[in-house]
Amino acid sequence: MWRPDELPGKKGFDTAHEILRSKVEPVVHDFMTVDLDRLGTFDVVLYLGVLYHIHNPFEALKRVARVTKELAIIETEAVVVPGFEDRALFEFYETNELNGDASNWWAPNQKGLVGMCRAAGFKKAEMQAPPPPQPPIATRLPKQSGCSAAENELLHFRAVVHAWK
Repeated sequence: MWRPDELPGKKGFDTAHEILRSKVEPVVHDFMTVDLDRLGTFDVVLYLGVLYHIHNPFEALKRVARVTKELAIIETEAVVVPGFEDRALFEFYETNELNGDASNWWAPNQKGLVGMCRAAGFKKAEMQAPPPPQPPIATRLPKQSGCSAAENELLHFRAVVHAWK
Protein backbone atom coordinates (compact mmCIF):
# COMPACT_ATOMS: atom_id res chain seq x y z
CA MET A 1 0.00 0.00 0.00
CA TRP A 2 2.94 2.35 0.65
CA ARG A 3 3.60 4.18 -2.64
CA PRO A 4 6.04 7.02 -1.89
CA ASP A 5 6.42 7.85 -5.58
CA GLU A 6 2.71 8.81 -5.88
CA LEU A 7 1.61 10.54 -2.63
CA PRO A 8 -1.61 12.13 -3.93
CA GLY A 9 -2.33 13.51 -0.44
CA LYS A 10 0.89 15.55 -0.50
CA LYS A 11 -0.34 17.95 -3.20
CA GLY A 12 -1.99 20.25 -0.65
CA PHE A 13 1.24 20.39 1.36
CA ASP A 14 3.27 21.13 -1.76
CA THR A 15 0.90 23.94 -2.79
CA ALA A 16 0.95 25.57 0.65
CA HIS A 17 4.72 25.11 0.87
CA GLU A 18 5.18 26.96 -2.41
CA ILE A 19 2.66 29.76 -1.77
CA LEU A 20 3.98 30.45 1.74
CA ARG A 21 7.60 30.08 0.64
CA SER A 22 8.01 27.75 3.56
CA LYS A 23 11.41 26.63 4.70
CA VAL A 24 9.91 23.44 6.16
CA GLU A 25 11.74 20.41 4.80
CA PRO A 26 9.35 17.64 3.80
CA VAL A 27 10.34 14.11 4.78
CA VAL A 28 8.81 11.26 2.82
CA HIS A 29 9.57 8.01 4.59
CA ASP A 30 7.94 5.05 6.27
CA PHE A 31 7.45 6.28 9.84
CA MET A 32 7.84 2.77 11.23
CA THR A 33 11.36 2.39 9.79
CA VAL A 34 12.75 5.93 9.62
CA ASP A 35 15.63 6.70 12.02
CA LEU A 36 13.87 8.73 14.73
CA ASP A 37 17.10 10.21 16.07
CA ARG A 38 17.84 11.61 12.63
CA LEU A 39 14.24 12.80 12.22
CA GLY A 40 14.35 14.76 15.48
CA THR A 41 11.60 15.94 17.81
CA PHE A 42 8.71 18.34 17.34
CA ASP A 43 6.65 20.51 19.66
CA VAL A 44 3.41 19.28 18.09
CA VAL A 45 3.00 16.03 16.17
CA LEU A 46 -0.07 15.34 14.03
CA TYR A 47 -0.70 11.62 13.60
CA LEU A 48 -3.90 11.79 11.63
CA GLY A 49 -5.66 8.85 10.03
CA VAL A 50 -2.65 6.55 10.25
CA LEU A 51 -2.88 4.41 13.40
CA TYR A 52 -5.53 1.98 12.10
CA HIS A 53 -3.39 1.29 9.01
CA ILE A 54 -0.38 0.18 11.07
CA HIS A 55 0.29 -3.50 11.78
CA ASN A 56 1.62 -2.73 15.26
CA PRO A 57 -0.27 0.29 16.65
CA PHE A 58 1.44 0.18 20.06
CA GLU A 59 4.89 0.37 18.50
CA ALA A 60 3.65 3.23 16.30
CA LEU A 61 2.47 5.21 19.33
CA LYS A 62 5.78 4.60 21.10
CA ARG A 63 7.50 6.09 18.04
CA VAL A 64 5.07 9.04 18.02
CA ALA A 65 5.91 9.64 21.69
CA ARG A 66 9.65 9.59 20.91
CA VAL A 67 9.35 12.41 18.36
CA THR A 68 6.92 14.51 20.45
CA LYS A 69 8.21 17.27 22.75
CA GLU A 70 4.86 18.55 24.01
CA LEU A 71 1.67 17.39 22.26
CA ALA A 72 0.59 14.71 19.81
CA ILE A 73 -2.80 14.91 18.19
CA ILE A 74 -3.89 11.43 17.18
CA GLU A 75 -6.94 10.85 14.98
CA THR A 76 -8.03 7.34 14.13
CA GLU A 77 -10.89 5.02 13.36
CA ALA A 78 -12.37 3.79 16.62
CA VAL A 79 -15.15 1.53 17.83
CA VAL A 80 -17.64 1.21 20.64
CA VAL A 81 -18.37 -2.35 21.71
CA PRO A 82 -21.77 -2.09 23.37
CA GLY A 83 -21.72 -3.35 26.94
CA PHE A 84 -17.91 -3.40 27.12
CA GLU A 85 -17.04 0.30 27.34
CA ASP A 86 -15.16 -0.33 30.62
CA ARG A 87 -12.63 -2.62 28.89
CA ALA A 88 -9.69 -1.65 26.68
CA LEU A 89 -10.48 -3.36 23.38
CA PHE A 90 -9.34 -3.32 19.77
CA GLU A 91 -11.22 -4.72 16.81
CA PHE A 92 -8.93 -6.51 14.35
CA TYR A 93 -9.65 -6.61 10.60
CA GLU A 94 -8.19 -9.63 8.87
CA THR A 95 -8.90 -8.42 5.33
CA ASN A 96 -11.10 -5.57 4.07
CA GLU A 97 -13.92 -5.69 6.64
CA LEU A 98 -13.58 -1.98 7.41
CA ASN A 99 -14.80 0.13 4.50
CA GLY A 100 -13.64 -2.43 1.93
CA ASP A 101 -10.01 -1.37 2.52
CA ALA A 102 -7.45 -4.13 3.10
CA SER A 103 -5.00 -1.58 4.56
CA ASN A 104 -7.20 -1.14 7.67
CA TRP A 105 -6.05 -3.35 10.56
CA TRP A 106 -7.33 -2.05 13.92
CA ALA A 107 -10.00 0.06 15.60
CA PRO A 108 -9.51 0.71 19.33
CA ASN A 109 -12.23 1.65 21.72
CA GLN A 110 -11.90 4.83 23.78
CA LYS A 111 -10.37 3.16 26.84
CA GLY A 112 -7.93 1.17 24.69
CA LEU A 113 -6.74 4.19 22.73
CA VAL A 114 -6.23 6.48 25.73
CA GLY A 115 -4.55 3.72 27.73
CA MET A 116 -2.25 2.79 24.87
CA CYS A 117 -1.18 6.43 24.52
CA ARG A 118 -0.16 6.53 28.19
CA ALA A 119 1.59 3.15 27.99
CA ALA A 120 3.47 4.36 24.89
CA GLY A 121 5.08 7.21 26.82
CA PHE A 122 2.61 10.07 27.11
CA LYS A 123 1.94 11.39 30.62
CA LYS A 124 -1.63 12.39 29.85
CA ALA A 125 -4.09 11.51 27.09
CA GLU A 126 -7.62 12.86 26.66
CA MET A 127 -10.32 12.22 24.11
CA GLN A 128 -11.23 15.38 22.20
CA ALA A 129 -13.72 13.69 19.87
CA PRO A 130 -15.32 10.94 21.95
CA PRO A 131 -17.90 8.44 20.70
CA PRO A 132 -21.35 9.78 19.98
CA PRO A 133 -24.01 9.22 22.68
CA GLN A 134 -25.02 5.59 23.14
CA PRO A 135 -28.48 4.08 23.44
CA PRO A 136 -29.70 3.25 26.96
CA ILE A 137 -27.80 0.49 28.76
CA ALA A 138 -30.74 -1.92 28.38
CA THR A 139 -30.12 -2.09 24.61
CA ARG A 140 -26.34 -2.48 24.93
CA LEU A 141 -26.05 -6.08 26.06
CA PRO A 142 -23.87 -8.86 24.64
CA LYS A 143 -25.33 -11.03 21.86
CA GLN A 144 -25.78 -14.01 24.15
CA SER A 145 -28.35 -11.97 26.13
CA GLY A 146 -30.86 -12.34 23.31
CA CYS A 147 -30.59 -8.82 21.89
CA SER A 148 -31.27 -8.36 18.20
CA ALA A 149 -28.40 -7.99 15.74
CA ALA A 150 -29.18 -4.28 15.31
CA GLU A 151 -28.77 -3.72 19.05
CA ASN A 152 -25.36 -5.43 19.00
CA GLU A 153 -23.85 -3.54 16.06
CA LEU A 154 -20.47 -2.02 16.75
CA LEU A 155 -20.45 1.76 16.53
CA HIS A 156 -17.56 3.12 14.48
CA PHE A 157 -16.45 6.74 14.87
CA ARG A 158 -13.42 8.96 14.36
CA ALA A 159 -11.60 9.43 17.64
CA VAL A 160 -9.29 12.36 18.35
CA VAL A 161 -6.90 12.20 21.29
CA HIS A 162 -4.58 14.88 22.61
CA ALA A 163 -1.56 13.20 24.23
CA TRP A 164 0.93 15.24 26.27
CA LYS A 165 4.51 14.38 27.20
